[in-house]
Amino acid sequence: MVEWVLERGDLEWDKDRERRFVMKEKTLSNVIRSFAILLSIAGQWSTIASYSTLIAEHPIPLNPLEEKTIHTMIQPRPPPANLAADFELYQCVEAFYNGV
Repeated sequence: MVEWVLERGDLEWDKDRERRFVMKEKTLSNVIRSFAILLSIAGQWSTIASYSTLIAEHPIPLNPLEEKTIHTMIQPRPPPANLAADFELYQCVEAFYNGV
């Protein structure tokens, strides 16, 4: 699993802190893509924790729309979470920011 995530190019394994990923480039697109990857392999609740850690350690200047989007993405959802719908949301947000 670790190798698959590393192949995506957005995250790298933090050798000093076991079981942690860090972002290589601190861009909003990488944050969204990384969040979607972590969501798809780890489940929602652990992903929110991982995502919050990424944001805390790698702050990214955000405009108000981006900030609102981020907070919408990480707000808790009642279980069971609809992971497929969440993943689709993140892909749409990523496409929006990439100008697709």
